[in-house]
Amino acid sequence: MRFFLVPFATAVALLSGCAVQPAFKPMPAAAVQKVKNSDIEVLISQKELNASINNSNLTAAAGGGLLFALIDTAVNNSREDDAQHLIVPLRNALLDYSFNDQAMEAVKRETGNISWIAEKNVMLLTKVTNQNVEKAIAESKKDVFTTIAFAYELSPDMKTITVIGHANAFPNTDELKALQLSLYQGTSKVNDPSAMKTLMVNSIYRDRVVFHETLPGDIKDRSAAIALWSANGGELARKALDHGVDVVASLLARDFIAANTPVVAGAISQQPDAFLTDIDGQKMSATRDKLGSLVVVVVK
Repeated sequence: MRFFLVPFATAVALLSGCAVQPAFKPMPAAAVQKVKNSDIEVLISQKELNASINNSNLTAAAGGGLLFALIDTAVNNSREDDAQHLIVPLRNALLDYSFNDQAMEAVKRETGNISWIAEKNVMLLTKVTNQNVEKAIAESKKDVFTTIAFAYELSPDMKTITVIGHANAFPNTDELKALQLSLYQGTSKVNDPSAMKTLMVNSIYRDRVVFHETLPGDIKDRSAAIALWSANGGELARKALDHGVDVVASLLARDFIAANTPVVAGAISQQPDAFLTDIDGQKMSATRDKLGSLVVVVVK
């Protein structure tokens, strides 16, 4: 996939880890020349498209209390049931659609462009647990073990499809583990036998891309949005999901490719706060949020 970056501003969870860990963590320059190969595990636990909801926040607004917490739970359960009912026609339209196949194809294609990592073995894990990923890391013989976790969902108003990709590269040689410990003293636990290796603090490289594509036009309500997504066998939804997977995989690979240059490795996070991306004729805005996630929005 081709990228053309046009700056317009001044000169971005599936695994265990602290929620305040930054979404972007550049590859340390000292590690770049030590990484020649990687196992890549694509993590997808979903079996179908999910619909998100706007969570009730009465407890926080009221300053706490069991009664308000119970009300929040009841409201959220009702909203969840309603969303699951509304999304049925779209799920039926996508019965023969495989997000997993699209994600694997995109990851294999895009990681194939990372020439500085000579060996890459791409695998799929659908039974995603920390234990299963830990086992895969323990069995890996590569320099780093890279996970790319995918998730996809509809927005609460049903108008937007979101695809998220979250990459973590974990050091898997004694040399890289020692480097990780020296760079992040007091936080990294890569050599602690009692600690999970999948803790985000143990990743030597991290990146997260969030893709949003919204239905065109003025959609009046959620039922109308679902009807439009579902029309012609879910044609628009399939295109949005395919587009999202391709963009997410390509941008994750682009940042990993950039890590090959030691100077760039320490400066990727300094790229413009916002820019326009034109991919094969499709314009998108992209902005790194405060934690470093690259948020991409299709420009209609």
